[in-house]
Amino acid sequence: VSYGIANALKHAFPSLCILVNMRDEAAFERSLLLCPGIHMNTLHRPGGVSAVLPVGVYILDCETYPQTLLYELKYRHVVRSPPAHTFECYSREFMEPLHQIRERAVFQQEVSLSNSSCWWQCDDALGLIARSMARHRFCVVDGFLPQGVYQALSATLHCFHRDGALTPGTQYYKLEHRHGPSVGPDLLSDQAEPRKWNMRTESLIYCQDADPRAPALSELGAAADAVIAALREGGPDGDAECARRLRHTRFREPHLCACYPGEQRGRHARHVDNDSEWLHRTITAIIYLNDGWTKDNGGEFRLYGPEPTGTSVAYDVLPVANRMLFFWATDDCPHEVLHCNADRFAISLIYVDGRRSIRDASGRGAWRVLRELIPTLPLSRDEAIRLSAGSEQEALKLFAEAQSCAGVALASSGSPVPCRQCGALSCEGAVGASEFAGWYCRACWKLWEAEHVAAQ
Repeated sequence: VSYGIANALKHAFPSLCILVNMRDEAAFERSLLLCPGIHMNTLHRPGGVSAVLPVGVYILDCETYPQTLLYELKYRHVVRSPPAHTFECYSREFMEPLHQIRERAVFQQEVSLSNSSCWWQCDDALGLIARSMARHRFCVVDGFLPQGVYQALSATLHCFHRDGALTPGTQYYKLEHRHGPSVGPDLLSDQAEPRKWNMRTESLIYCQDADPRAPALSELGAAADAVIAALREGGPDGDAECARRLRHTRFREPHLCACYPGEQRGRHARHVDNDSEWLHRTITAIIYLNDGWTKDNGGEFRLYGPEPTGTSVAYDVLPVANRMLFFWATDDCPHEVLHCNADRFAISLIYVDGRRSIRDASGRGAWRVLRELIPTLPLSRDEAIRLSAGSEQEALKLFAEAQSCAGVALASSGSPVPCRQCGALSCEGAVGASEFAGWYCRACWKLWEAEHVAAQ
């Protein structure tokens, strides 16, 4: 059976397959010299068919479950990298003008890369970002963060990786329990075998803006939020496509800090970010943290054409240091992360439509708005909920649910009340007693609770 399968594959894909009889140990060893790190004993199975891909990962049980190998062969047969002129045209239209704006800003000392200012906060740059999103579905912005912020983020993520704070993605999402040899090919293994084929091979951790382990995350969030706020208005030119897509984008998910391990030839197979109806994701921003990265390291972000099953590649983005990538999270932006041979670090911020979330029929979208999602700056949660709601009545209902979730009360009037401590208007808070009588916003109330616990 194994001979028949191997010969059939060679006949169907003659330019892609090289057959090696495992009984010919000399030929077998010579073939493995091209893929260091994979051992003969791993592949040698009497009567079995194993495969080794050029990127250095292996596939077992091809005689029983040929789907994985067929997928890889068909992929290599039909998918081609974009022609060189694609990169040249995009660079000339967008990346070079953005680079010139950045260089001019630095030269004129309008901003300093050593402080928190960002050179792209001008109409010319934001206009280019909006036009790129509208025309090409993505935008690449190099040198996005001030150098000090970038270095702090890079050091933090490398520290997470070194200290074992990152969890393999298939374990984090419990994906390894959804597939297995008993029901089909092992598409999502537990990543315990470094070179074994896997649909996604990243390790990750989710962090809030105020995570004390990563103080620079708040600056990344603020910078990305500023771009999204500009795009939500259509940019300085009022681009209708951006404004339509982001009209109610008032929230984002916690920072997704990830490493694609080079030893495991990290990758993430083709997908879209808004892959469940209740997520209501609209746009994704990714900052890359890879000093000295070259094309030889692989790991490109590959964006396909807008067709759900199309094989045309629109653009490959190399994950170089301090490069920010924006792209739509919707079905018209299928993409993948190609295999890498060095540790590949990135932080993703995924933005969410607030109105669609709070009206989600399953209730899961509203749950995320009230408990999990982060309001985009400069909005407070109250303001983001009010803007996402379709009416004041709907907003008040959500405020009440938010207070219940937070374990604090709703102002009796149902309207924002000034906090006795800080003076901020908010529906979210609690009433003090005795000498502390009065309304306190949630932030001040939680601060008092923390101080009280510390004092005890």
